[in-house]
Amino acid sequence: MNKAKLKSYAPKARREFIQAVTDRAHFYGLSENTSEIQTVEEKGDVALIPLLHKAIDTLP
Repeated sequence: MNKAKLKSYAPKARREFIQAVTDRAHFYGLSENTSEIQTVEEKGDVALIPLLHKAIDTLP
């Protein structure tokens, strides 16, 4: 097994995964900046987080 290709690919894949998760969190109104924390409405077992500046039809 050629581990050199895996070792060169893994860091790039990790950075891309972290960016994808960060982008999805921002889509749902979550961010590292605590001043941007959105209110969460709880209804039973469901937590509703308001979407910021995004249309529902952009969801995957």
